[in-house]
Amino acid sequence: MCLAYAAKVVSVSDTVAMVFTGENQQRVTLLALEGDPPVPGDWVLVLSGLALRKLTEEERHEYLTP
Repeated sequence: MCLAYAAKVVSVSDTVAMVFTGENQQRVTLLALEGDPPVPGDWVLVLSGLALRKLTEEERHEYLTP
């Protein structure tokens, strides 16, 4: 079973972003994203170190609510 989670973008460098998950920071690749790249403050959906897509404010709350 795979689990995707919401993470807040802290910084972006080319195709890699540093994100904060609420517990720790990690690097994720942005190669799977379509459209405009995220900027610090955006939220992304992450799975196995890969940012799948940017999240809207409503979606972010859905992923963060247990």
